Amino acid sequence: MRRTTIIILSLLAVFSFTLSTAFAGLGIRLTTLTSSVGTPTTADATSTSVLMASASTATFTAAASSSCVAPDPTIQVELCFVLTHVATTAVRVDAIVDGSVTVVCTNPGGNNPPGQQFPIHTTTSGSFFSDDNGNVKGELTATLQNIPTCPASMVRSFDAHFQTLEFKVFQPPTASTPVIDQFFNFPPN
Repeated sequence: MRRTTIIILSLLAVFSFTLSTAFAGLGIRLTTLTSSVGTPTTADATSTSVLMASASTATFTAAASSSCVAPDPTIQVELCFVLTHVATTAVRVDAIVDGSVTVVCTNPGGNNPPGQQFPIHTTTSGSFFSDDNGNVKGELTATLQNIPTCPASMVRSFDAHFQTLEFKVFQPPTASTPVIDQFFNFPPN
């Protein structure tokens, strides 16, 4: 009886190891990422992908998209993405966008004093479910918050420059460690 139990446990251990090894390369992949300000490029020195127990990895292929449009391009950047190998559970996608905004306050005489630059940092997040093929097509909108104002007698205008993006994917959505954590640069805008 004891010998049979040991054999069964050994076989289960070998079977578990074989399954985890066989499916190690099939983790979630970021296959497409576009934005309303152009196609982001991977940040050479800081691109990372986090390997989890399920051996999820991040890959990236740029693809142009004319349908990735921000609702208000003066204060928003739209992110459109495709994830593959998601399986049947939900994922949470977080996007952290950094850059700068130049604010100009036009006085009542119509004169424009030099603008002032301020850093911008905005985050957005959403939960997504995969289709029957294990893919997720999603869109997130990052909106600038707390843009500096001008004195009451002046008219404000501003120009946002989105520069970097950190793209994170969590599975399950409540996880604290991402299965993908990748950095990108936006094209000059």
